[in-house]
Amino acid sequence: MTRLPGEILAILDLGCGTGNQDLKVERDYHVVGVDISLSSLIEAGRIYDEVYKASVTQLPLPQDIFHCVCSFDLIGHIPVKQKTTLIREIYRVLRPGGLSFNYIEVEPSKGYTSWAKQYPDLYKKHFVEKDGHFGLESYQTVLERFRNQGFSLLEYKVLAKMILRPGVYARRFNNEYKSKLFVINAIASLDAMLSKSAVTAGIVAIAMKPLEILFEPIVPDDYGGLLLTVHRKPVS
Repeated sequence: MTRLPGEILAILDLGCGTGNQDLKVERDYHVVGVDISLSSLIEAGRIYDEVYKASVTQLPLPQDIFHCVCSFDLIGHIPVKQKTTLIREIYRVLRPGGLSFNYIEVEPSKGYTSWAKQYPDLYKKHFVEKDGHFGLESYQTVLERFRNQGFSLLEYKVLAKMILRPGVYARRFNNEYKSKLFVINAIASLDAMLSKSAVTAGIVAIAMKPLEILFEPIVPDDYGGLLLTVHRKPVS
């Protein structure tokens, strides 16, 4: 991503929520946020240069104006039928040569998620509806969607393959799932106990970090629940 000397770097944060202070680390960044929540935009407006209340699939913005478009935990919430429209909008507002950074919730095809899907009603209740993840897809499908809209893939990384932050297993399985398998019952109960206080959860997270560093690189991507991507809009 290149810009002329002295040129302001224009960044668009899709589904910005209350804003991300890290996007305003440089004074010559002009950051724009888009979200459907007015209360969140009020907070984001204290950080960003501009905010807009709008759907991310119908951006009230001109084409070819941003050096970078980013999203964090957004695309997994977008219904499948609207995803192509969203990616087209990202492409439209990016300048030629601009970058799209996305941190995307995806659906693993293996691991505990594949086991959980044996019980469709419970999966819908505790994996989809609880967090509003109505548009979860495999990481391969997400990459293909960007490719089909003309993006060039620069880099991607699948995360959260095995070691999850404290509280995740309890959130997913400390419910009706516990009666389905003894191991799940034990893991969910232990995780619920360890994540009950912020202090304990923090200690557990630090203790688990070496295991994450050791195992995440060797676990197949099909086990991952998060996808980090960097795409570029071609110059011509």
